[in-house]
Amino acid sequence: MSRIQEIASKANVSISTVSRVFNNSGYVAEDKRTAVLDAAKQLGYKIPKKTKGEYDKMVSDVVGIVVPDINNPFFSESIKGMMKVMRENDIHSLICDTDESPEIEIRSLQTLRRQKVGGLIITPVSSAVEYNAEYLREFNNLGMPIVLLDRDIKFSGFDGVFLDSFRGTLDAVQTLINNGHTEIAIIAGLITSKPGLDRLEGYLEALRQNNIPIKEEYILYGNFKQDKAYDLTSKLLETKKEVTAIFSSNNLMSVGCFEAINNKGLKIPDDISLISFDDFYFFGAGNINISAVLRPTMQMGVEAAMLLVDQIKSKRRPKDQMSKRIILSPHLLLRGSEKYPTNRLPKP
Repeated sequence: MSRIQEIASKANVSISTVSRVFNNSGYVAEDKRTAVLDAAKQLGYKIPKKTKGEYDKMVSDVVGIVVPDINNPFFSESIKGMMKVMRENDIHSLICDTDESPEIEIRSLQTLRRQKVGGLIITPVSSAVEYNAEYLREFNNLGMPIVLLDRDIKFSGFDGVFLDSFRGTLDAVQTLINNGHTEIAIIAGLITSKPGLDRLEGYLEALRQNNIPIKEEYILYGNFKQDKAYDLTSKLLETKKEVTAIFSSNNLMSVGCFEAINNKGLKIPDDISLISFDDFYFFGAGNINISAVLRPTMQMGVEAAMLLVDQIKSKRRPKDQMSKRIILSPHLLLRGSEKYPTNRLPKP
């Protein structure tokens, strides 16, 4: 439970009420306001101070970039694309890594708020953490331009750059099916994020379209992290030996999956098949050859930065016009790991 959820629970109010109290926005009954402030004090939460019109003096040549995992090549490459655009426009960047933690994310946003950055590009940890979403909306209402990258926030109205993760996963799993697989497991990502949910839905839809029964035991819920995927894959290989293929929902989880397979003494694709969503530097090296769903990573960063620069330069205020949403398409690079395992074929 996050600190904001703890405060809401202790004060017996909703998370959105806590947000309105902390941001001093919207009506809150005095008794509820007092309850929230008392709960925050008892839990040792320091409420960030806000002054009216604090964004009248934003620093327009400094922006914030907030990502959930700087170690993930997708985000590091995206940031390179952003930095290229920022340098061309004489804009500096403050980069924050939230480590997929809503608590770290909100602290990062509070820090950037104190720095009065002139704009923000963010990949939210989750679309289900109400307080963080409210905090971003408050930012935007105060005049800060915001652009989302890769992960959406429902009903936010923010500009954003996204990928058709559903289609990318559907095509990948369909490729496994075309190669003879029917016992296909998935290492899912955080389904509180849109990409995680879209990739799970793509997997399920591919099975439905081919009349393949959906087995809950083949759906393993990860967190976009390598260690978790390693543990899930190890257990899968021990308990579900009939599985012939795994689809992994991001590159870091695919690395964990690969390590687990390797440590079990198995080979890809001789003993089990694997397709990764997102590439990794060694997937095409030597005799590894892991097939992957590729996305235009650098382009996504460039597009996000261009949307933000446009907002800053045009001084476009929230709701001045319709939001701009860019959805890019992935493509599947086949290297051979999708093939049906030769060691699992019926012996003549």
